[in-house]
Amino acid sequence: MKSNRLSIRDYFSITLILFIIAITLVSCNGRGWKVVGTPGISSGDIGHSSFYVFGGIPYVAYCDHAHGEKLTVIKFNGSNWMNVGEAGFTSQKIRYISIFVYNGIPYVAFANEDEERKASVMKFINNRWEYIGSPEFTDGSVVWNLSLYVDNGVPFLAYQDAKYSRKAAVMKYDGQSWQYLKYRDRIPGFSPGAAAYISMSVVNGYPYVIFSDYDQSKKAMVMRWDGIKWSFRGDSNGISEGEAHNTTITHCPQGHTFYVAYSDEGLEGKAVVKTFKGTTWVPLGQNEISEDRAAYPCLCLGQYCEQYVAFRDDAYGQKLSVRKIRVELWEYLGSPGFTSGKAESNIQIQVDNGIPYVVFNDETQGWKPTVMKYVE
Repeated sequence: MKSNRLSIRDYFSITLILFIIAITLVSCNGRGWKVVGTPGISSGDIGHSSFYVFGGIPYVAYCDHAHGEKLTVIKFNGSNWMNVGEAGFTSQKIRYISIFVYNGIPYVAFANEDEERKASVMKFINNRWEYIGSPEFTDGSVVWNLSLYVDNGVPFLAYQDAKYSRKAAVMKYDGQSWQYLKYRDRIPGFSPGAAAYISMSVVNGYPYVIFSDYDQSKKAMVMRWDGIKWSFRGDSNGISEGEAHNTTITHCPQGHTFYVAYSDEGLEGKAVVKTFKGTTWVPLGQNEISEDRAAYPCLCLGQYCEQYVAFRDDAYGQKLSVRKIRVELWEYLGSPGFTSGKAESNIQIQVDNGIPYVVFNDETQGWKPTVMKYVE
């Protein structure tokens, strides 16, 4: 008589099948990078863009080619992407965008694509976009990028000013008008030379700015406004090994610890993250955090000030990778190169309530922007 009892081989076979089913369910419904809404969220091609997440709501501001290359801001309402105000709400074509959301109010900085190319800042209030101060308030043209930061309700703007030899300049809105942060009667441009890839973080009214300086072989440099003058934070000859690209800076509110990230041509274009200790910038974890060249690196902190970096990863077919530090070791968040196609420019990362979000120009969507978030 044949026994109805399971053999050891049958037991392990069933266990293996159940394990595979469980893994499949986790991969389909569990942790990983998921598209927010639909991929390719713009109605047409885009130019420059900027990204921010506040209260679980992602916002994307971009130069909208479907609306005359004017500025459009969209947000995800939990089901769909929708316009914040009208699409293409600026009066002229625009370039160089930076968005910041403070207490649920979106602010955007941009430069008009006209002969003067000066900067303006607007905020969305009373269901419409309004200028903060006068439009086109900068002395000179915006030559490179913009970095907008709102600190305790006060907007600050950092940019490269053509009138001041393309040096970095910072302006602050005092409630009535925009004012340069400058030492006495000196020119507002405070960087040693022309400044590229400008990024700013502000602590209690004191801006910290990182940039790539043309007078120092395009190395990364960090400077701080102390209320009277600008001074270097770290080596005045540059804090990178070689030419730095896509420099970004952020800080942890607890203890005001600062972190910077960039790709370093002195290290074969790999991504680097450093923190400021004492008087110098030191690598966070290993010196290079990418396996190969890392384009468009962007740094962001989580709710407990843990560091995340997103970048186009040459080691994985120029797709998007995100790494997070854990006990001084950098690990991939999800799979490396997790996007279905190449990730082009406009790569940015934000972490809101412990959830990382990324945006990138998506090859599979005709280079329109796609937003994804990491689900545990």
